[in-house]
Amino acid sequence: DYDKIFATNAKSTWLFCREVIPHMLKSGGGNIINVASVAGLQGYANEAIYCSSKFAQVGLTQALDREFWQKNIKVSAICPGGVETYFAIGDGRTEGSAQMKGFSTAEDVAEAVILAALPRDRSRIVAVVMRPMNEQT
Repeated sequence: DYDKIFATNAKSTWLFCREVIPHMLKSGGGNIINVASVAGLQGYANEAIYCSSKFAQVGLTQALDREFWQKNIKVSAICPGGVETYFAIGDGRTEGSAQMKGFSTAEDVAEAVILAALPRDRSRIVAVVMRPMNEQT
């Protein structure tokens, strides 16, 4: 599980960034928007491997932003909480269950990506944190 989860979340993000940044440097800049998770900002019980892979993804995003922002490469992390997808099913949640009713949608996450990608001359979005409406504190 560890190798599969880290390959999917952390290694793939690193490999993508390693390949695209040289092209962005040659073309004068661009945006990299990594979809991470609130699990990359806060640990959750019984999710140690997933959380640590997402922490790695967020850390990579932050490091690359600091390394490349002066070269007009903006690197952002979108960190959604629960999203109503097949991935959220489990741990007592079923499709259409009350637990998933307040979750964000894939469209909500897409709107956050668009927000991070909008052109800005004087600022950059480094992180967008999304929390589902039904989240209990």
